[in-house]
Amino acid sequence: MTEEPREATPAPPVTGHPEIDAALAAVDLSGPVADHHEQLSRAHEVLQRTLNADRP
Repeated sequence: MTEEPREATPAPPVTGHPEIDAALAAVDLSGPVADHHEQLSRAHEVLQRTLNADRP
């Protein structure tokens, strides 16, 4: 029986902004689907806060 090779987990995207990069690296979609919403929401909050920081 031949074992099929596992797909490598892609590295999270790198934006050059440390806070955004850390938020994206913290997202782990390999676990239970029920946990995905919370992880994605946290990353989305960081993105919103960072992108809106320069707005008056």
